[in-house]
Amino acid sequence: MPETRAPRSAAVRAAAFLVSLVAFPLAGQPVRNGPLPGPLPLFPPDNWWNVDVSAAPRDPNEAAILAFIGTNRGLHPDFGGDASESGPDIYGMPYLVVPGSQPLVPVAFDYDDESDPGAPGRPAGYPIPPEARTEPKWLEGGWPGSSGAGGDKHLLIVDRDNRLLFETWDTRCVPQGSPSCTWRAGSGAVFPLDANLRRPDGWTSADAAGLAILPGLVRYDEVFGNEPIRHAFRFTVRATNGYVFPASHRAGTTPGAPPFGTRLRLKASRDLSEFPEPVRRIFQAMQTYGLILADNGSDMYVQGTYDPRWDNDVLNPAFASLKVSDFEVVELGWQASGLPADPCEPGPGPSCHEWLLASGARVRGDGGALWRTDLTVVNAGASEATLYLRFLGHDADGRSGPERSFRLAEGSSATWADLLGSVFGLEEAWGAVQLRSASPALVVTSQTFTPGGGGTYGQSVPLFAEAELLRGGATRTIPAIREDASFRTNLVLANGGEAACDVDVSLLSEGGALLGTRRVPLAPLGMTQLTRVVRALGVDGAVSGARLVLSTPTAGGAFAAYASVIDEKTSDPRTLLPR
Repeated sequence: MPETRAPRSAAVRAAAFLVSLVAFPLAGQPVRNGPLPGPLPLFPPDNWWNVDVSAAPRDPNEAAILAFIGTNRGLHPDFGGDASESGPDIYGMPYLVVPGSQPLVPVAFDYDDESDPGAPGRPAGYPIPPEARTEPKWLEGGWPGSSGAGGDKHLLIVDRDNRLLFETWDTRCVPQGSPSCTWRAGSGAVFPLDANLRRPDGWTSADAAGLAILPGLVRYDEVFGNEPIRHAFRFTVRATNGYVFPASHRAGTTPGAPPFGTRLRLKASRDLSEFPEPVRRIFQAMQTYGLILADNGSDMYVQGTYDPRWDNDVLNPAFASLKVSDFEVVELGWQASGLPADPCEPGPGPSCHEWLLASGARVRGDGGALWRTDLTVVNAGASEATLYLRFLGHDADGRSGPERSFRLAEGSSATWADLLGSVFGLEEAWGAVQLRSASPALVVTSQTFTPGGGGTYGQSVPLFAEAELLRGGATRTIPAIREDASFRTNLVLANGGEAACDVDVSLLSEGGALLGTRRVPLAPLGMTQLTRVVRALGVDGAVSGARLVLSTPTAGGAFAAYASVIDEKTSDPRTLLPR
């Protein structure tokens, strides 16, 4: 005979119901660290967070990058649970999963020109739950939005039904302490989960590097799941220098520092058998998918989600046992796929369009001034353009120079400030830069100057299209050459071809008399500068009103040239182009 039970009281039934609500939130409620919509990982398989980098090439500047961080530096898990039993402080970043019916609320941004007012094609606003105003542990740091607390205060929200990721930085509800406060953030970005939507070059996101944050966090459900983790993790270092793909934004110009977007990869030879399986799962992802530099902060801090179940007594020593010397640097700007092939790879053709910046700089000048070059590109076409940039250096073969690639949307423009530092990661260098694209509708220019107080505006140097290069059988003249106690003239020559090229340079007086001549050899894709060109051509006296005549005797040779007449007192240059 089965055992009989007395019916439960109404109070007991109500208590059980409340417990069920805590364990299984209603479908219409926001859930902290709730189940993410599949398929996982977040974003398409070919997204930069999800691509396998185990066979990607290593960067030639690897040793210097690792040395800057510190080869004996250990890793640290920048995540955990509650910082105390009573206070709101937490370690790591919580994320919220909300239904598509979650009301959108307006958010004002400090950097509104680089922030998204809402999701693409949808009404403005972010689906921030009202609980985040006054309740703890919805924002990074743990404090309620209206508390006035400091810190980065990232807010990460996934709209599971519309498959959208909303992220904000420096999120606060103002005025402080008001239950009717309104939301404000430093910046915000929205990412559709089914697309590889990269921020425009120069734009930030909720992350300093312009990346999405949530797809790069170490999550508890993955670490203690049954499958390998299939994405990279975000990490920080103390200082950075520019950015490379997949990053889109810079927040530092420290010489020698790695750029945002730098990928580190745990060496395949690193034995992981000493670690427990959940930790080993994290480190195996570092071998396959690597780490992506996403923000300035403490060296080698790897970010993850807030979760009270993390055991930092296990995580901390395990992470610390991995040193920077255990890692390799993936080639800066490396991309697995998705970009069209370089249109100039097969050689000249109707789809190959090239421009040559004869000289760019990142060098120290008189009085400690830093001369730098900014590059501006406008895509005046009706479709997206892919840009390939190669630094050619000076007085050397430029064919093996470092390359970077970018996408530029139709009708948009981008300026790469401090080009040699931010794009190529060079601490001090000067030389030519080549731009290639399948799009003929690019408008390009550069500015070389000394920034800061007391600096000069510098000079705007155009990029020479391939059709504008000087070729055999033709001569070009640069007039108004002057060299005396008040002015000096420098001549820049850059080889636009992949074979060596000679350039004949002659100096003629106002009356047409030949004052000096010299044949200048240029390496393949090489450039050089004749400093004080009048003296370099063997003329010792003062010269004014003279002209340079340029040509190449090399069959098939093609080169670019310009001169700078520089005021000896102010260092202001004037650009003279060949005619």
